[in-house]
Amino acid sequence: MINSESGQGPDEATDGGHLEVDHEAGLTTITLHGEVDAALGSVLDDLCARAGAAGLPVRVDLSAVTFLESTGASFLVRLTRAVTPHRVTLVKPAPQVLYLLQVTKLVTIFDIVD
Repeated sequence: MINSESGQGPDEATDGGHLEVDHEAGLTTITLHGEVDAALGSVLDDLCARAGAAGLPVRVDLSAVTFLESTGASFLVRLTRAVTPHRVTLVKPAPQVLYLLQVTKLVTIFDIVD
Protein backbone atom coordinates (compact mmCIF):
# COMPACT_ATOMS: atom_id res chain seq x y z
CA MET A 1 0.00 0.00 0.00
CA ILE A 2 1.38 3.40 -0.91
CA ASN A 3 0.21 5.81 1.76
CA SER A 4 1.85 9.04 0.69
CA GLU A 5 4.23 10.40 -1.91
CA SER A 6 7.18 9.21 0.17
CA GLY A 7 5.57 5.85 0.89
CA GLN A 8 5.66 6.44 4.66
CA GLY A 9 2.56 6.55 6.84
CA PRO A 10 -0.98 7.40 5.80
CA ASP A 11 -1.90 10.89 4.65
CA GLU A 12 -3.71 12.03 7.76
CA ALA A 13 -5.47 15.14 8.97
CA THR A 14 -5.48 16.19 12.61
CA ASP A 15 -9.12 15.04 13.00
CA GLY A 16 -8.25 11.47 12.12
CA GLY A 17 -9.47 11.47 8.53
CA HIS A 18 -6.92 9.75 6.32
CA LEU A 19 -6.44 7.92 3.06
CA GLU A 20 -4.40 5.19 1.46
CA VAL A 21 -3.47 4.86 -2.20
CA ASP A 22 -2.50 1.72 -4.07
CA HIS A 23 -1.35 1.63 -7.71
CA GLU A 24 -1.30 -1.90 -9.06
CA ALA A 25 -2.64 -4.10 -11.83
CA GLY A 26 -3.55 -1.12 -14.02
CA LEU A 27 -5.78 0.41 -11.35
CA THR A 28 -5.49 3.13 -8.72
CA THR A 29 -7.36 2.31 -5.52
CA ILE A 30 -7.99 5.10 -3.02
CA THR A 31 -9.31 4.16 0.41
CA LEU A 32 -10.74 7.01 2.49
CA HIS A 33 -11.22 6.70 6.25
CA GLY A 34 -12.96 8.80 8.89
CA GLU A 35 -13.93 12.41 8.31
CA VAL A 36 -13.23 13.64 4.78
CA ASP A 37 -13.36 17.39 5.17
CA ALA A 38 -11.33 20.58 4.70
CA ALA A 39 -8.55 19.23 6.92
CA LEU A 40 -7.65 16.84 4.08
CA GLY A 41 -8.04 19.49 1.37
CA SER A 42 -4.42 19.88 0.27
CA VAL A 43 -3.82 16.11 0.42
CA LEU A 44 -6.88 15.51 -1.76
CA ASP A 45 -5.74 18.18 -4.24
CA ASP A 46 -2.36 16.49 -4.58
CA LEU A 47 -3.94 13.06 -4.87
CA CYS A 48 -6.25 14.23 -7.63
CA ALA A 49 -3.28 15.52 -9.63
CA ARG A 50 -1.31 12.29 -9.09
CA ALA A 51 -4.26 10.10 -10.10
CA GLY A 52 -4.74 12.11 -13.27
CA ALA A 53 -1.05 11.84 -14.12
CA ALA A 54 -1.11 8.06 -13.59
CA GLY A 55 -3.80 7.76 -16.28
CA LEU A 56 -5.33 4.65 -14.72
CA PRO A 57 -8.93 3.79 -13.85
CA VAL A 58 -9.72 4.73 -10.24
CA ARG A 59 -11.68 2.96 -7.50
CA VAL A 60 -12.48 4.85 -4.32
CA ASP A 61 -13.36 2.76 -1.26
CA LEU A 62 -15.74 4.84 0.88
CA SER A 63 -16.84 2.09 3.29
CA ALA A 64 -14.92 3.57 6.25
CA VAL A 65 -15.94 7.20 5.72
CA THR A 66 -17.86 8.55 8.71
CA PHE A 67 -18.38 12.08 7.37
CA LEU A 68 -18.09 13.61 3.89
CA GLU A 69 -18.53 17.32 3.38
CA SER A 70 -18.15 19.58 0.36
CA THR A 71 -14.35 19.23 0.25
CA GLY A 72 -14.67 15.47 -0.13
CA ALA A 73 -17.53 15.70 -2.63
CA SER A 74 -15.56 18.26 -4.64
CA PHE A 75 -12.55 15.93 -4.64
CA LEU A 76 -14.65 13.11 -6.08
CA VAL A 77 -15.99 15.36 -8.85
CA ARG A 78 -12.52 16.70 -9.69
CA LEU A 79 -11.21 13.14 -9.70
CA THR A 80 -13.72 12.17 -12.41
CA ARG A 81 -12.41 14.99 -14.58
CA ALA A 82 -8.76 14.14 -13.87
CA VAL A 83 -9.05 10.51 -14.96
CA THR A 84 -11.21 11.02 -18.06
CA PRO A 85 -11.89 8.96 -20.18
CA HIS A 86 -12.07 6.48 -17.30
CA ARG A 87 -15.01 6.53 -14.88
CA VAL A 88 -14.46 6.58 -11.16
CA THR A 89 -15.91 3.61 -9.30
CA LEU A 90 -17.07 4.18 -5.73
CA VAL A 91 -16.90 1.06 -3.57
CA LYS A 92 -19.27 0.48 -0.66
CA PRO A 93 -20.17 4.08 0.13
CA ALA A 94 -21.35 4.38 3.71
CA PRO A 95 -25.09 5.19 3.96
CA GLN A 96 -24.53 8.84 4.87
CA VAL A 97 -22.13 9.25 1.93
CA LEU A 98 -24.52 7.60 -0.50
CA TYR A 99 -27.31 9.85 0.75
CA LEU A 100 -25.21 12.97 0.06
CA LEU A 101 -24.37 11.73 -3.44
CA GLN A 102 -28.05 11.02 -4.14
CA VAL A 103 -29.29 14.39 -2.84
CA THR A 104 -26.72 16.26 -4.91
CA LYS A 105 -27.39 14.02 -7.94
CA LEU A 106 -23.69 13.16 -8.10
CA VAL A 107 -24.51 9.43 -8.23
CA THR A 108 -24.95 9.81 -11.98
CA ILE A 109 -21.27 10.51 -12.64
CA PHE A 110 -19.88 7.46 -10.80
CA ASP A 111 -20.13 3.71 -11.03
CA ILE A 112 -21.16 2.50 -7.56
CA VAL A 113 -20.57 -1.06 -6.36
CA ASP A 114 -21.12 -2.90 -3.08
